[in-house]
Amino acid sequence: MKDAKLREKFLGCLNRLALKKDFQRRLCFFADSVNSFEGWLNWELAWAFAEKYPWPKYSATRESRLEDGGLSDLVLAVGREYQPGKPACHVETKLLWANANRSKMLRYAVDDYRRLQGLGTGLMLVVAVSARSPSPLLKVEAPKKTLTLYEKELFNAGIQSPRVAFDCRVSAPLKGEWYLSPEIHIRAYSVEPTGSGARQ
Repeated sequence: MKDAKLREKFLGCLNRLALKKDFQRRLCFFADSVNSFEGWLNWELAWAFAEKYPWPKYSATRESRLEDGGLSDLVLAVGREYQPGKPACHVETKLLWANANRSKMLRYAVDDYRRLQGLGTGLMLVVAVSARSPSPLLKVEAPKKTLTLYEKELFNAGIQSPRVAFDCRVSAPLKGEWYLSPEIHIRAYSVEPTGSGARQ
């Protein structure tokens, strides 16, 4: 199996997961916690993949569970565990809020994209969050604006015309359970290897 085929399998799992209303509600709820959101999302993605493609034929591993580390947030592989040189798909996730820290987080997300290029076939998954109603913390705007800014930053970094592999808007109001009433847009980009894993 080629790396790209494994990525297509994962994209199918992502599409099914994103359409589930209970996942959308959890997504809106956990987006409130910047520090733990990406960790939570990576576990959700790993579980969705493992349900469809169970171990030991396939594996889905968080970076923190890998001995050497220094890889992507999530590593999908053929076989019981990830092994360098064997079919794998690397996934990076990044939460981008429409707030005062957005410019800094956009730069970090560009760095993550570059790192993926050095690891091999991968997927850069960006979750853009904006407020639906006036908020002191988030700007009221379409999350797509954040994604447009991200693609502009990629272009400025020499990454032209990134290929969108997945695109989904999420709006799941929690009726008072989450005070920001977020608008969320998930977009994933297919990343192809360039042969250098260093951050630039």
